[in-house]
Amino acid sequence: MPKRKKRRYGDTRSTLSKEEKWQIVNDYIAATGADEVDMNEVARWAKAQGRMPEPKPYDPVKQFAHELSVAAREEYYIDPQGREVRKNHVYVVVDPDGRRSFRWVGIETAKPEPMHKSLQGRRRQALGDVQQLDIDRKSYNENGATIEMSYNFDEDLAEGQMPTEYPEDAEGIDDNEEHAE
Repeated sequence: MPKRKKRRYGDTRSTLSKEEKWQIVNDYIAATGADEVDMNEVARWAKAQGRMPEPKPYDPVKQFAHELSVAAREEYYIDPQGREVRKNHVYVVVDPDGRRSFRWVGIETAKPEPMHKSLQGRRRQALGDVQQLDIDRKSYNENGATIEMSYNFDEDLAEGQMPTEYPEDAEGIDDNEEHAE
């Protein structure tokens, strides 16, 4: 199984290992018989069972840097062509010691190299998500019901470029007509 990256900002996570957390979730399911779980309920149950440790202290500067990164990631603007575009983009820098850090650039002023690194990083993340989705789907199909799924996003991308607002006098479907679906 691939190793997941650790979060670099303020370490507010508990002292429990990932395996111990998995065990708590599995114990909750066994104790309650739940088919679906709300992690807030699991956390409350773990606390009531005395299995939720106190969080570790954290670095407030790193925590605020994380909050700034979240805010930067969520800032959008309308480009000259009228599209809503993410304004700020992050890319990874690896120093000579192998430590990773993150740099942010604005799409309006970014030089091609860091912008390319940012877009390639996001593409790799999307591919990783789709690869894991396919592994999960295949496992479910081989051990449960069959779910078919296309990974060709061309139609989705084209649909996303369609207008979302239409003039009131647009020709087409009459709102008063009944339509069979």
